[in-house]
Amino acid sequence: DPTLIIPPFIFSHHPLAAEQLSHYNFYGHLHPGVILEGFGGQQLRLPCFHFGEKQAILPAFGAFTGLAIQNSKLGDRVFVIAEEEVLEV
Repeated sequence: DPTLIIPPFIFSHHPLAAEQLSHYNFYGHLHPGVILEGFGGQQLRLPCFHFGEKQAILPAFGAFTGLAIQNSKLGDRVFVIAEEEVLEV
């Protein structure tokens, strides 16, 4: 799994283990997503950028990719991709 290190970041396809995190890790592979719920019970699944304390998961941009629904922790930041916009949720 090749990585690219550009301090203070490390980029990889798969998430790196905690002991490998000398820099903030950006990775893909999981194709993160969230489910937004409306007042009427409707649901919308959207790809997202998910920023945690030590790692960020980048979304996949393709018609045939699935979404791994993410569970956020306190302090995480999540940005959904909705058509032509990126919005924090």
